[in-house]
Amino acid sequence: MKSDDFLTASERLRRMLGPSEQIRAHLRLLDTPGMKAMAEAQKHSQLASQFMRDIGGAERMQALSEGMRSWRETELAHKFAGGESLRIAQGWLDSPTMRAAQAFASSPHMLAASELARRAEQIALPAALASYQSSFAMMADRISVFDHDRLLGDATALAAFARTSAFSDAISQSARVDMSLIDAARAYSLTAMPAFESFAAQRAFLDAAGLRLPRWPRIRLLTAAEKRKRFKARLQRNAETPEVKRAKSLVHRYELTMREIIDAAMAETYGEDWADHRLPLCDCKTLLGKRDKRGGEPLDHADYAHYRLIMSHPQHFADIFHLAFPDPPTIAQLIDDAGRLRAASHHARDFTADDLRDLRVVWRTLETGLLALTEDIDVDGWH
Repeated sequence: MKSDDFLTASERLRRMLGPSEQIRAHLRLLDTPGMKAMAEAQKHSQLASQFMRDIGGAERMQALSEGMRSWRETELAHKFAGGESLRIAQGWLDSPTMRAAQAFASSPHMLAASELARRAEQIALPAALASYQSSFAMMADRISVFDHDRLLGDATALAAFARTSAFSDAISQSARVDMSLIDAARAYSLTAMPAFESFAAQRAFLDAAGLRLPRWPRIRLLTAAEKRKRFKARLQRNAETPEVKRAKSLVHRYELTMREIIDAAMAETYGEDWADHRLPLCDCKTLLGKRDKRGGEPLDHADYAHYRLIMSHPQHFADIFHLAFPDPPTIAQLIDDAGRLRAASHHARDFTADDLRDLRVVWRTLETGLLALTEDIDVDGWH
């Protein structure tokens, strides 16, 4: 049964029967011995075709077969008669896959490719490409993996295929870039190419002719498991570096300590409610609104800009922070440096060992000033 007959019968069934009967009729038709044989033959043909491509085509397969048979008939082979190596060789030559590949080499598909290869041999190539003209067997192999109908009905396409095949051979045979290869490339660049309906069609044409371009991607759909595996690999690549881990621990301890000392120093000078009347004066009133909305203390919501504004405010500096730092600009610079390095370590930016060193230097410098703001005595007890 031909596929056209099957389609015609299917169309007649579709018009004659309802949906459920149509489906059952299709199933019965597909279950016939003829259709099963057709499907099995198509499967074997596809396997054989793939095998041919994997080993390098009919020319390569013929050479392998002849080589194995020649080896089997030599005196050396007779010495190993009945041995494991000979049995393996015999099994390979007589395997279903090899027989299918040999049958494929003499199939109508390959015969059509051979006929096109003979036509391609008659095409006059430019002088720079003529010396690289592909052999008949090689041309037949390459045509066998392309659309025969496209080449049969388009003389321009067949000529372009022959030129592309020759240029691909020029590349594969060249150990270096010489004038012969340059001339071949120039001649090939003048080739009149057929019109392609898509990028994929152009890629298939060039690949079949031997001019494979690795930069052209072969696209496939990733499975959900593959996507998840790749995502996990990204997470592992982006794990915190030792420098970032140390920086986060250092900043956490130093920043909380600095808040405590600022709060204690301001409360000692301006009273426990210092935040309510001193923060508006240094443009930090927003901290009061955050405290009222989210709870906690005002400094719990502060960032490095707030620390700088509070400590470098002229009145605050004159009353408190002059004891620890030489001038307001020095405070501002130290706080800004600490904030910049903190942002780099805490917000997934580039953070190096040098950055960790600078962070330590800044905080140790700030530590020296903050120590001057802490109490000088402690009460051991009452007598």
